[in-house]
Amino acid sequence: MFNSFLLAISVSVDSLGIGITYGIRNAKISGYSRIIIFLLSIILTYCSFAIGNYINSLFSEPFTKIVSSVILMLIGVLIIIDPIPFDFNHSKAIDLKEAILLGIALSLDSVCIGIGSSIGGYSSIFFPILVATFQLIFMSVGMFIGKKIIKNSNIPDKVWNLISGGIIIIFGIIKFLV
Repeated sequence: MFNSFLLAISVSVDSLGIGITYGIRNAKISGYSRIIIFLLSIILTYCSFAIGNYINSLFSEPFTKIVSSVILMLIGVLIIIDPIPFDFNHSKAIDLKEAILLGIALSLDSVCIGIGSSIGGYSSIFFPILVATFQLIFMSVGMFIGKKIIKNSNIPDKVWNLISGGIIIIFGIIKFLV
């Protein structure tokens, strides 16, 4: 159980960077959208264990680690280019379609870990619930921090885009190296 707890924190910490990004941009993620993200995380992580068992011989854990790291770095680049990459209609509020895409993006790490864990013979019924819970907590805390930063700062938006995208890129690099 303790390993599931630590692993869930490690795969959810990128939600903090996403939350800071949304907070800096003063975007809103409704309770309904948060529920969608939470449920998608649970479903995708549970499915990843089944997929991992199925494709045990096809992909190695280092491969999934590389894929998840690259995806995180690409999200960071998207944030630098387009400050709110999942706000397609530029409403500064995440709607249902955007919440689904964000939920999938935030769950990719846990899917990769789920596949890798099941390949290694490890699976936990609590892991998907822990991942979803920590993603929600980290995203909420990140949004709070982002709003506080932007409220008390005169730094131009472009600098914040670079900083928040850079944070996500750094998370991707760390995941690759660790």
